[in-house]
Amino acid sequence: MKRHPSLVPLSREHQRGLFLAQALKRGIPRFKDLPTTVDGKREYALSVYKALLQHHFHVEEIILFPAIRGRNIEIDTLINELLQEHQQMHTLFQTLHNTSDLETLLHELGLLLESHIRKEERQLFERVQVVIDKEQLHALGLKLES
Repeated sequence: MKRHPSLVPLSREHQRGLFLAQALKRGIPRFKDLPTTVDGKREYALSVYKALLQHHFHVEEIILFPAIRGRNIEIDTLINELLQEHQQMHTLFQTLHNTSDLETLLHELGLLLESHIRKEERQLFERVQVVIDKEQLHALGLKLES
């Protein structure tokens, strides 16, 4: 299903998150202009977290999720799962500062981030576009832009 314009900004941020997820996972080919060392990947992950993901999670938690909660049991279940995953990722990003197995932690973070984004794109957004009418989606888009 084509993404409703109100959700496109979040989807664009998801693309950047997926790029980070791929860069963090083990056994993935090198990406041009991205760090290849474990320490370099940690610094890159923390910079994307601070510059994009913290705000992205916050916007979802204070604008998106409250606007769509209570409309459908499947959506509510997904929101609860996604909120738990946000908390897991916050914890993992903080743990990057002091871990004895950085490579494994980066890989786990990459897997979780990828799975989380896919769940939002393929499950949550698809359901939202079916359950919420166009006027409500437009109003949601205005809130997300502000």
